Amino acid sequence: MVVKDIYRAFDICQSEKRHKLSLDAWSRMYDAGLPDLVQDIVMQPRFWTLPRPSVIGHLFDTQMQIAYFSYHSYQSFCPRVLSRADALWTAMWKNRQLIADWSTDRPAKHSLREHPVIQALVIYYVLHRHGEALVTLSSHMPHFSLYAWTVAEFQTEHFRSVYLCGDALRGPSYDPSIFVREAIINGVGVDACFTRLAEVLRGEDPWHWDSLGDLKESLHIFSGLLHGNTPETMTFVIGAGHHRIPSLAATIAKKHALAGGLRANPRFYNSTFSLIMQVLSRIPL
Repeated sequence: MVVKDIYRAFDICQSEKRHKLSLDAWSRMYDAGLPDLVQDIVMQPRFWTLPRPSVIGHLFDTQMQIAYFSYHSYQSFCPRVLSRADALWTAMWKNRQLIADWSTDRPAKHSLREHPVIQALVIYYVLHRHGEALVTLSSHMPHFSLYAWTVAEFQTEHFRSVYLCGDALRGPSYDPSIFVREAIINGVGVDACFTRLAEVLRGEDPWHWDSLGDLKESLHIFSGLLHGNTPETMTFVIGAGHHRIPSLAATIAKKHALAGGLRANPRFYNSTFSLIMQVLSRIPL
């Protein structure tokens, strides 16, 4: 199988020192167009419905190997990966349901304990950090992060960070109302988002948590999305009230305050107070 052979060739070239590709060889691979070809295939909706899951897995892994090693071993190629990152994640967002239905035939790598697509998210967020490039809303990476968090079936390493979604929800051009409209109201769904957040706050199996630090990132993200006076944010505020998010957060904050929680986890408390005030100021509970 050609796809499997390409995957194995990459794996051997990067895992065995004597076969490691030189910078010149990596450059020739780019010039030959292989990275663009692989990404063009991965971006197609039909790719995720191929009858053999192993073909999907091997080709997608090849895409991720190219991205990872362009950062890890051939850093001068990081800008070339990032130049097509927005196109890749826009396609991933459009194909999210097909991706969710994909039954990968191998477990996630033990070192990350994540689904291959989540591994890809992490790699691309790291690439943006390394390249000092902001993750923009137009990339749809944060959209996919929130979607993956909402539909996840169990906790993995980056679940509590909402798959690094917060990396994108900042910057001078960031507008929470746009993200709420695109990613939530017209995407994941307000009810689905707050149903998951409520499950997490209640610590229901398998979403148990051990400390306030396990909740701080999700509360920080959601409290930030409640800011503003647009119709989109108002819809989001109503959803938070309907699912009793302020009450759940307040109960947790009160329980841990006397045990030093405020001093140890200021971000959790800041986010909790902000969330409660945003809802109470507009909706009497």
